[in-house]
Amino acid sequence: MLVYLYGGADSFNILVPRSGCTGRNLFNDYTAARGSLALASNQLLGIGDSNGQQACTGFGVNANMPNLHALYQAGDASFIANIGQLDEPLTAPQVRSGQKSVPIGTFGHNTATTAAKRVLTASGGTGSHGVAGRIADELAQQGLAVTAMSFAHSEGAELLNPAVTTTPAPEMLGPEGATLLRPTSERDGDLLREMLAARRYSALGADVLSDQMHRALDRSDLFSTAFGDVSLTQAWSTSDFEQQMASAVQLMGSRAAIGADRAIAYVELRGFDTHSDPGAATFTRLIGEVDRALGKFAAEMAALGLSDRVLLASSSDFGRTYTSNGRGTDHAHGGIQFLAGGAVRGGRIWGDYPRDAAVPAATNAGQGRFVPTVPWEGMWSPIAEWLGVTQPEALARVLPNKANFGQAQILTAAQLFQ
Repeated sequence: MLVYLYGGADSFNILVPRSGCTGRNLFNDYTAARGSLALASNQLLGIGDSNGQQACTGFGVNANMPNLHALYQAGDASFIANIGQLDEPLTAPQVRSGQKSVPIGTFGHNTATTAAKRVLTASGGTGSHGVAGRIADELAQQGLAVTAMSFAHSEGAELLNPAVTTTPAPEMLGPEGATLLRPTSERDGDLLREMLAARRYSALGADVLSDQMHRALDRSDLFSTAFGDVSLTQAWSTSDFEQQMASAVQLMGSRAAIGADRAIAYVELRGFDTHSDPGAATFTRLIGEVDRALGKFAAEMAALGLSDRVLLASSSDFGRTYTSNGRGTDHAHGGIQFLAGGAVRGGRIWGDYPRDAAVPAATNAGQGRFVPTVPWEGMWSPIAEWLGVTQPEALARVLPNKANFGQAQILTAAQLFQ
């Protein structure tokens, strides 16, 4: 399941360097750069890094995300540091000198969102298919049945749309999930019957319309019944985001009933464009909502016995500037993402947490805009492997830009998962 944080989440206030840093004191650099947005040490929940590859041995998770912290400490969550949109390997000195440029559309919400969901080169990708849709293509070619659903209406289309026409199309649903499709009045019933009877006439497209309506009714019956058979154990609120997450629980819990070998879900929370966010109040509220839903989702998966079989990953348009603009933060490039689930090799920070916030060097292109050290392909390649796309030629179709990067920038399933 992908949790998309629309607007460009200020993820450098989710994971913060805290102690045991080599060279510079990165917590002091963080505090100086962030100003009033910086979290104090007592606003962080301490963690280590089992990989031991970062500049600091001690980090802190925002105290408003205690469930994510608990999952990390239990070995069921990890972070990927400084990940984002890249067409090819890129360094901050190349950007500062003008030798190379960031990908087209890096700092725009719509273009960056498209890049994060499609994972194609900004200048070379064609079609409307997304990275999860291409994964579904490859799984379908193996004979596996894949059900993909967005619970944020059509916002999930760019991620879930397949490239192959024979792959079943994703379901675009609302936060309430699968509801029974039935006429609400006698007149509506008459209209529906007329449409379904249209195949008797010679009107152009009548057969297609009738078939689509039959399919919609059949799918509605199947999903609403299957979802209704999944008993929720948590007290989910009526917020749009929590309802999306609860519907995703029902999808995962009904996978066998709907005949799916694999299920892919998309949920979204909006509001992360925090150019003006005094005291990070908006950001704090939003990540609190994410964390509460994450805790409930993890509990539901445990109750269903699916903890080891379900993966939750976060994504966002881009990271935000490490440096405060005096009121909030602006559009930037690389950011922090997390993965959670029983199959995750947790307690680890992958990628390279930026070390040059105060003195621009390898990653800081200026104003705290960090050039990613891990491309989106670096996260999606191991996810595709974990789902069952393991052959190199199949992975190349899922991630056509992957060949541009070396092994150091592309994580593997063996690294991320148990």
